[in-house]
This record gives sequence, structure tokens and C-alpha cells, in this order.
Amino acid sequence: MALLQSIRNRGKLLAIVIGLALAAFIIGDLINSGSSMFNSNSTHIASVNGKSIDYNEFNMEIYKTEDYVKLTRGLQTLDDQTTQQIRTSVWDMMIREKLLSETFDDLGIVISSAELEDMVYGNNIHPLVQQTFANPQTGQFDVTFMKTILQNLNQDPQLNAIWLYTENYIKNDKAYNKYLTLVSKGLFVNKLEVKDDNTNRTRLVNIDIVAKSVADINDADVSFTEQEVVTYYNDHKTIYQNTEESRDIAYISFDVIPSQQDTIDTYEKAIDDVQYFAVYDTSTIDFQHYSETTLATIGLDSSVFGMPVDTVLGPYLFYGSYQLARIVSFYNRPDTVSARHILISPQNPRIGSIQRAQQVSDSLVTVIKNGGDFAQLVTLYSDDQGSLSTGGLYENFTDQEMVAEFSDFCFTNPVGKLGTVVTQYGVHIIEVTDRKDVNKVVNVAVSNYTINASSETFNKMYQYVTALKGQIFSAEDFEKAIVDSNYVRKEATDITQGTNSIPGIQSVRDVVQWAFESDVDELSQVFSMPDQYVIAVLTNKNEIGYLNLEKVRPQVEGSVLMQKKVEKIYNDYFANVNTSDLNALSANLGVQKMSVPNVSFSAFQLSSYGYEPAVLAAVLKMDADQTIGPIKGVNGVYVIKATSVTGPNELTADDIVMQKQRLKTALQSRANYQLFTALKAAAHIDDRRYKFF
Repeated sequence: MALLQSIRNRGKLLAIVIGLALAAFIIGDLINSGSSMFNSNSTHIASVNGKSIDYNEFNMEIYKTEDYVKLTRGLQTLDDQTTQQIRTSVWDMMIREKLLSETFDDLGIVISSAELEDMVYGNNIHPLVQQTFANPQTGQFDVTFMKTILQNLNQDPQLNAIWLYTENYIKNDKAYNKYLTLVSKGLFVNKLEVKDDNTNRTRLVNIDIVAKSVADINDADVSFTEQEVVTYYNDHKTIYQNTEESRDIAYISFDVIPSQQDTIDTYEKAIDDVQYFAVYDTSTIDFQHYSETTLATIGLDSSVFGMPVDTVLGPYLFYGSYQLARIVSFYNRPDTVSARHILISPQNPRIGSIQRAQQVSDSLVTVIKNGGDFAQLVTLYSDDQGSLSTGGLYENFTDQEMVAEFSDFCFTNPVGKLGTVVTQYGVHIIEVTDRKDVNKVVNVAVSNYTINASSETFNKMYQYVTALKGQIFSAEDFEKAIVDSNYVRKEATDITQGTNSIPGIQSVRDVVQWAFESDVDELSQVFSMPDQYVIAVLTNKNEIGYLNLEKVRPQVEGSVLMQKKVEKIYNDYFANVNTSDLNALSANLGVQKMSVPNVSFSAFQLSSYGYEPAVLAAVLKMDADQTIGPIKGVNGVYVIKATSVTGPNELTADDIVMQKQRLKTALQSRANYQLFTALKAAAHIDDRRYKFF
């Protein structure tokens, strides 16, 4: 059906929709999911509050999601990045399922048949249904077409699979939104909260300010003790919390680089192929055309245009490879063309097959040659929604913008040429309407010989790395080897069990598994990767809860340093100074007095000065002409004077009602993303993915 191709054309968009919905806590298989703990640990990949997640169950959800993505994108396989993204999304989905399944049962949250019908072809069509199952003839969703699809699902297994995934998705979406609605209905804003919010927003204070910044103090001018660092850490532990178990590692990597002999061997292989490359049949090879300006993309220049056909160039070195290039032909080709077309798609239910599409196309070509109105035929017959409004016309496109068959016809035929071509979309009736900037181009066949490391080169590097590993018995030996041999020490921090990329490491899953099975200061084996070897040491375990001081020492010491600078500024510049006259104070300090208008307590930052909550709190209490300070802030010490105060606004009864609703709406919107975060923080999650992936 044309619908399946239409879905594939929007595959990336739909994948994004699915991904965003998962991120918004749309959970999977909630309505009928089980929650018992498995007896065997052999396939136990995780547990959430005692509810097991089985490896086979997890893998099945991954397979279903992968199949959906393949079908909607028209792919046979998925790249590693997409696979990892799917694995992460499914993990989040199953965690949410285990957290919320009992809650849904307790609250009686179910999706009835009537509700499902309403989301599919009733009064409240779900957005995903609208996007996925739009009528390919109109590009719009219509109920009649949707019902036809549902009645004929058994005739198209791929479309049926897409529907089953979509059905499960929208049911889960509806269930979660019911839950969110229940929570939201329990949120309330009272009159006192409205009054406080109004004061915080509408009581505006114009201030003059004199400040001395920590930027004026050199680091060397202050010092602090270890006890001060420990005290600050203990007093601020709550801001150094870890919500997910992770690991830190240090590592050295050894890339396997082709040797000089590997380069020579590759060159000689290319030399051996020169004679064959000069005579073999060009009709069987993939070649492209190039202009004078684009020949550089294959390492050649405009001198090619002075050479005869069948000249072989090379071997020449180009971006790590040797290349052979053979001149196939010269001809004139426009930079851009314009053409109008009518698409007859075999996916159209009125057509049904490529043979029928060709028959209809041949008939329409005859009509056009006999004087038929091309634009009118586009309106009546074309299945290309993108060109209906232009009478089938596409203007000034390059040969890379269209599918190959379509481009070849347009770029190799003169203006006025009418004919048909078959592409993956169906049969196109094409008329070339314009050709611009016709220039000479050359067809060049290129054979590439990548310089790869040989097995001998790999073996030499492996022997070198294993010999090095044989001399390292501890974390201290590891660090010493780095210093002695001038290796580049690399670090990767906060590695979680879902981590799928580490800078400088080609394949990370074995490293992640080792990190979660090892103790601090434990050395790894030699990790063998596609083009490198890696040795690592575990430097830290970051358990759930408060991060230890050593993990956050740089941040803690930075904060202590800032505090000490503020104290120095206060003691050196403000302790015994008259602060009532800001003009005299600014002259005495050698800083400029600044005016900041309309300061409110609800502001997150103080204009020109950054995050200064103590100053904003002082402003809230100020009267006109009042001076407050010195105030010890985050980034300096401040003296402020209120030059005028306005507000807060008077609230009428109607204002109170409106502001209540505004605050309630804001509260409910926060619940949408804070709800699951709170549930997850309160849960006990035992994550053992590292044992399987």
C-alpha cells in the first residue's frame, strides 16, 4: 500500500515522536504486565522494588521496537547508534512499567475498547495515529481510510505489525495521562500563595549598587585548610548526590596504525590492478560525473579535461587510501534542471501493481502528446503530494536532490523531452522544461585501496601492549608507566551501565562490564578492539547517595576558594567603612556605582552580577531610600540602596481567580516531568545490565 511507503517517508519523524514520548514517561505494556520476582538469577537483568526484569523479556521488547523502526523506515538493518538508542529507551520504558504497574492496578486505571476506538477513529484521534496513518492520497487523516486499514490488516503483515505497536503505544500513553490527571487534580493553590507570588513578581525596586567582585582577588591571595574543605562538604552534601550508580576509570589506548610495509603492500596491490582497471567493462562499475570544481573531491584537478578517454590515473594517495581513476567519458550536463511530472504509484489502491501503473502512464503520455492539459492530469492522477500545487513542476533541482532514475532522465534529455521512468515510488511521466548552466563534465570510475594494518602489524602491537601489561601489577605501576613512557593518560567519569560511548574507546561494552565487576584500583585485562588495544584501571565507584569528597573535591575547593575571597573582600574593604554614602564608597573602592532597575524577588539573577540570592532576598524587604550592606554574596560583596519602590499590584477577586489558575497550571506542568523523577528516586533499582551487555 502507498500508506506503508508514506510511513517510511516519515520514519525519522515518527522515531523522534516515539523517542520524545518515551522521554515524557510513556511506558510500555502497563495494562497487562506481571510483577512477580523470578526464581532464577541466570537471566535476571534488574529489579525494581523487588520486581524482576528478565533478560529475555528485555530483549523481546528491544526486538519489537527494532522491528517497528525497521518497518517505518524501510530498513533491513539498524546502525549501532540507533540500536543503542533503542536499548536505552526500552530500559527506561521497563523501569517505568515496574514502578507504575501496581499503582495503575490500585487506582483501577484501564483503557476500555470504547476509549481505544475514540483514539483511533472517534472524536479524539491520537496524534500518533494521525501522523502514522494519514491517507497517502490527501496527506490528511480521515476516519473512513482508517477503518479500511483496520479491516484489511491481515492482508499486510508489515502494516499489521506497525498497527500493533501503535495500538500498544497509544494505550500506554492514555494510561499514563490518566495517572497524571489524577495527580494534577490533587494540586491546589491557595490565596496566600497567590499573594506571595504577586508580591514576588510585581513589587519592583530600583536600586543603586556598589560591589567588589571576587574577580579582583588573585587565587594566591587567599588560602584554606583541609578542615575547611571537609566542613564545607559536610554542610553542602545535599548538592553532591548521585542518583545512579556509576564508575570512573583511567586508561591508555594504543591505536593500531598501518606500518610502512602495509602502505607499500597496498600501493603494490593498486599497481598490480592498473592493467585490469584500464580494460575492464565500464558498464559493470559505479562511476560518477565531475565538473572542474568537483574533481578535487576525488583527488584530481582540471587537467583531466585534457586527457583522452580510458586514461588511468594513479595509484595516488588520497586521504589514507590509494586510488586508481579511469576517465570513462566526457559530455555536457546542466548544473540544474526543471521538470514536471505525474507519479502513478502501484501502492495506490486504484492501481495495485507496477504493470497497471505502466499501462496508465502510457495512456496518459498519449493523451499529453495529443494536446492534453498536463497540469490538469497532475490534479486528476498524480500520487506525488509535494508537487500537486505546482502542476507537477519541480524547478532548478540538482541531480543529487532526486532519485537516480528521475535525475538521469532529466539531466540527459533536452528541454521538451517527454517520457516515463520507473523508480522506487512508481512510474513517473516526466517532461523536461528547463536546463541551466550547461557545462562539460567527465565521468570517472574510481577504485579505492584503503591502507589497513596487516595481521602482522596487529600482532606486533598486541605483543607490545601485553608485554607492557605484564609489567603493571598495581594502580601505582599503571601511573608510573604513563609517566616513564610519556603515554597519554585518559579518563572517563560517571560511566553508567547504560553508557554506550567513551571518548577514545572504539567498543565500550566490555569496558563497562569490567568496570562494574571490579574493585577500586583494580587493573583490566588488555581490551582488544577493532583498531586499538586498551588498558584501564578503576579509579572510583560512585554509589547511589552522597558522592565522596574526593569525587567532588575540585567543585568543593572551588566553592571554598570563592567563600574565602568574599571574606577577604569583606574584611579588607568593608569592615570599617561608612556604607551610607554610595558615591563616597564607590570612589573609595575604585569601582563604579551601578543602577539596576525593576529588581524583583522572583528574579533568578541580579542583572550584571549573576546568581546572588542573598542580594535578592535583601531587596524584598527594602523601603525607598533604605541602604543595606555590606552583603556577602556568591560573586562578591555588595552595598545596595533602594532609590524607589513600586507595587505590589492590587489584586481584585477576578485577578485572584486568574492567578490561581496560572499557578495551578504551572504546578501541573511541573508534575508532568517531576512525577516520575520522584518515583524513581524513592525506588530501589538493582541494575545488572553490565552482566549481559
